[in-house]
Amino acid sequence: MKRLKHDFKKGMAFVLSLAMVAGLVSAMSGGANKVQAAPVSGTEPSVSAYATKTQLTDGTFAPNAEGTADNYGKIVFGKKSDGTTAQEWYILGKDQDVSGDNTIIFAASPISTGQKFDSSTNDKDFKPSFGVYESEPSDVYPNHYGASELRAALQGMAANTDQFTTAEQGLMNATTVKTNDTKNSTTYTTTDKLYALQGNKDDDKLRAGTSDSTVLAMSSYWSKGSWFWLRSPHTDRDNALVAYSSHKVFNGKVDEERANQPDSNLNQPASNLKLSSVLFASAATAASSDPVKSGTIASGTAMTLRLDGTGKNIGTVTYNATTGDIKVDTSQPVSLVVQGKNEANDWYYSKQIAGPETVNASDIKSALSLTSDIDLSACKIWLEITDSTENVTYAIPATPNNTYQIIDGSNSSWTHDSDGNITIRGNGDFSKFSDVKVDGNLVDKNNYTVTEGSTIITLKASYLNTLSAGNHTVEILWTDGSANTTFTTKANTADNSNNNQNANNNSGSSDNSNNNQNANNNSSSSGNSNNNQNANNNSNSSDDKPSSGTDKKDVAPETGDNTPSVWLFILSILSGTGLIITVKKRRENLNSQKR
Repeated sequence: MKRLKHDFKKGMAFVLSLAMVAGLVSAMSGGANKVQAAPVSGTEPSVSAYATKTQLTDGTFAPNAEGTADNYGKIVFGKKSDGTTAQEWYILGKDQDVSGDNTIIFAASPISTGQKFDSSTNDKDFKPSFGVYESEPSDVYPNHYGASELRAALQGMAANTDQFTTAEQGLMNATTVKTNDTKNSTTYTTTDKLYALQGNKDDDKLRAGTSDSTVLAMSSYWSKGSWFWLRSPHTDRDNALVAYSSHKVFNGKVDEERANQPDSNLNQPASNLKLSSVLFASAATAASSDPVKSGTIASGTAMTLRLDGTGKNIGTVTYNATTGDIKVDTSQPVSLVVQGKNEANDWYYSKQIAGPETVNASDIKSALSLTSDIDLSACKIWLEITDSTENVTYAIPATPNNTYQIIDGSNSSWTHDSDGNITIRGNGDFSKFSDVKVDGNLVDKNNYTVTEGSTIITLKASYLNTLSAGNHTVEILWTDGSANTTFTTKANTADNSNNNQNANNNSGSSDNSNNNQNANNNSSSSGNSNNNQNANNNSNSSDDKPSSGTDKKDVAPETGDNTPSVWLFILSILSGTGLIITVKKRRENLNSQKR
């Protein structure tokens, strides 16, 4: 008994040692199949330096009535009344009463100066061009916006191709706004591409948009000391309201002209841009005469809209975040633009390219004198051309071409009419999975399952049976790359009807009673009572039968999850140790009986 206890202790010590080693290996490796992400260098550009169409339309740039907006963003669009100077506008977000993707914009600086509300202080006979009424009046006051020189000036600018090209005019939505008529104690509507904002006397806020629902704090959206006309009338017939940033909204005579004050009599309107053809907006500068341009983007720099360049023969551009290569394929001079952020600084790199060319991230790093490597997956990359006549820029965004790997299930094989599946695992991010291709053709999602860890694809037997016997290619697609391998399907040519040594494969319907070689197996009820050599195979049901080179039907564990295999190993050792102890005990009993 002492010897038995001694042997048991030695066996358990051995088992525990193995368990500790297995656990240590698992902990050190994080699981045999766990894929560690590479450290990220750099971040995406600031939203004020690069804004998607969604960010232009949602609440990203929505003004706060208290003057504490989360983001302030500006774009360059059109020109001032001199026909030369670019006009900058604040982005205010979508006008919910205007259909389609759009954003309200408000002039960040005066579009013109020396503007009177109107030169006449006399009442005017009503004309239908003054606005739409439920019941048209006979005349209106000189502070009537619909009849004013201010409105006429804005209408003229919107139609002037020296200020807004034909293409730019096509991007401008007309906005319908309501305005008070103090003489007739009612409201009317006007519909224009450029319009003056609304305000209330002694208030410190202005209102834009169809329903005046976009509220701007005066302290945040224009320079101190300047004042510009609003469309709102004062109760005095010859006075209209003005916005004065150093004060609240107050009134001025419609024909007032302060020639000695350059910051007065300003015209600072709002508009609405149609964004259906816009891809994004960026403050990056495109290369033109200079082969390469690069540098930092100063805070507050206005962005330029980039329109969809499909059909403009711009070319294509792809990037590989692993190798750092950016590959351009074009047949005309275009600008490759890369935009990113390093610590607190937004930066850009642009290069003129006239044919197929590869630019590496290290080239960009050197041009910008950066101290850290560039992670292209965190950058914005595109090709663009500018139509100088129409003053619009067209772009084609880069598509990722990352090279991923198959980390499990490569070169699998499968036999027709078997119950197993083929399971293949790639190291791409599960959240970026898109599709599976076999032999270059997209596979219907009903023909496979996909689970996380990193990305596990299981091709179903019902689908595999439709494939011809032979070699096949399989490709896992993610939104930013792909990985591929091969697998083989084999015809099921096995015929076991005359093979007495494998009688266990006959599912219980065959009579193999003449096989004397296997006469010792009487435990089976499947009709293979004489087959002893293969008796162990009768315990395998079709549900557990593995296909060659495949996983079982059970869902594969997530990446790095090797706990079941470790414990199965430990249990196997425990079982073996118990068997050894039992055998030794029986031998000791036999020896004692002999003595």
